[in-house]
Amino acid sequence: MTSGLWKSSVVENITGGKCVGAPWVAQGVSFDSRLIRPGDLFLALNGGERDGHDFLAEAFVNGAVVAVVEKIPENNNGDGSFLLVDNVYEALQDLALEARVRAPATIVAVTGSVGKTSTKDALAAALFKSCKVHSTSGNLNNHIGLPLSLARMPKETKFGVFELGMNHSGEIRNLSNLIKPDLAIITNVNAVHLEHFENEQGIAEAKAEIFQGMPSDGQVILYSDNRWSQFLASKAREASIKNIITFGSDASCAVRLSNFEPNQNGSLIEIEISGKTIRYTLDVVGKHIAINTVGVIACVYALGCDVDFAIDSFRSICLGKGRGKHIRIPLGTVGELNLIDESYNANPTAMRAAFAAFGLTKINNGGRRIAILGDMLELGPSGALLHANLIDDLIASKPDMVVTVGLLMKNLHDKIPAEITRMHANNSCDIAKNIPQNLRVGDLILVKGSLGTNMAPIVTAIENLGLKSGLPVESHEMRS
Repeated sequence: MTSGLWKSSVVENITGGKCVGAPWVAQGVSFDSRLIRPGDLFLALNGGERDGHDFLAEAFVNGAVVAVVEKIPENNNGDGSFLLVDNVYEALQDLALEARVRAPATIVAVTGSVGKTSTKDALAAALFKSCKVHSTSGNLNNHIGLPLSLARMPKETKFGVFELGMNHSGEIRNLSNLIKPDLAIITNVNAVHLEHFENEQGIAEAKAEIFQGMPSDGQVILYSDNRWSQFLASKAREASIKNIITFGSDASCAVRLSNFEPNQNGSLIEIEISGKTIRYTLDVVGKHIAINTVGVIACVYALGCDVDFAIDSFRSICLGKGRGKHIRIPLGTVGELNLIDESYNANPTAMRAAFAAFGLTKINNGGRRIAILGDMLELGPSGALLHANLIDDLIASKPDMVVTVGLLMKNLHDKIPAEITRMHANNSCDIAKNIPQNLRVGDLILVKGSLGTNMAPIVTAIENLGLKSGLPVESHEMRS
């Protein structure tokens, strides 16, 4: 029997389950039958609205070698292997705990109000030199996604980089106790998920829960320019963690951002670390992305790894779909549009960062800046005011047209000066139908909103203009 991620005898032992069928070796772990790859272990989780037991046949057709179940299907004819357990979710937790114990990995946890996923991805790439790195796939960062990511970690892993998310108090504490990080970075604390917290301090306290799963000799990386950095440092010390490393613009920072020079195609960054000045460039526009890379360098420095390799890895930074990806859309032989797809998520801090990058991004001759903005969700009773208060940063990006989507964004719409062309609709589908006919060659379009506002149809409608041209739509990073 070949080696793999999990063997039937091991999983039976650690979960207390009962194997039914032939022995197996799993190469991966998944709870989505649609995403099963040959050799995967399938977890038949019951998510309330969807019960994984209803998708066993699909999982086996797609190549699952075993299904972890709470009941064997009545129509089973001996085809396929099963692990029968009392609770599938608890079995996932058991796999995660065993994965944490058996791998000699240094575990890094990444959390923060914004920038978690991009920081996690950049850090995983920066640590990749001559060692085995395992990291969270996408943003699987909650009570199911994190143990799944941990259960997928190979035994040979040297660095595990995991993203921790939350929207309620207590969630990060549970996640931190599961992965027991050796190093944690909190990118920032901002007004996100205010619907579930009394104020921003409540968010800071929830982020500080990450220290509860850490050893006293663990390391904490904090962004000193954030107003909550001192508060977070005090919380780390309360948890008996004394090794606190800061990054930011203050002279006292271990990794100091001494200069940032943006341009239309990227930015020049200068940092000071251990008495040494290092300069590097990014081909991605936006100070928020530059700051994320400084945080990554602080982590690499704290771990004693190769800072020069980390900086070189930034050349491969690629913003994901819905997370700032730049898409070039050809319009036949007459020219093209440029789309910035920020449709995955939104909050006041991320909106302002997107506006700043939008304003710095080069537009072609005759083109216009068009901002299409959807509601920011989970902001609680201050939601209307937080939308209206975006007006100054929006105007600073010099838009020619602003399209707003949703009841909350109407508060921003009403503040837009008359000289700027504006449109509004309560749902994204109306904009998706109408916006293509309002675009022209050379336009730069920013689409940003919370996932629940459903901005994706607008992105698709704009991309379809390129498909109609018969030329390939191209993702790119606005390089100089």
